[in-house]
Amino acid sequence: MVVEGGGATGLAALLPGAQLDRHDLKGKNIVVPLCGGNIDTTVLGRVLERGLAADDRMKNFTATVSDR
Repeated sequence: MVVEGGGATGLAALLPGAQLDRHDLKGKNIVVPLCGGNIDTTVLGRVLERGLAADDRMKNFTATVSDR
């Protein structure tokens, strides 16, 4: 999973020793949105492409279409 830095701060706050590592939250279901708006879309596209290629989930398809 690739998460933009600003989006990972919610998760970081829950890590052991962090600000939200509290006894009253132990054993509870907690939702942490992993998102952010500061990632460059070009970089994100390259990251996704590399991940798909690494998992052998990217294929090339070439077709010739007549324009007549």
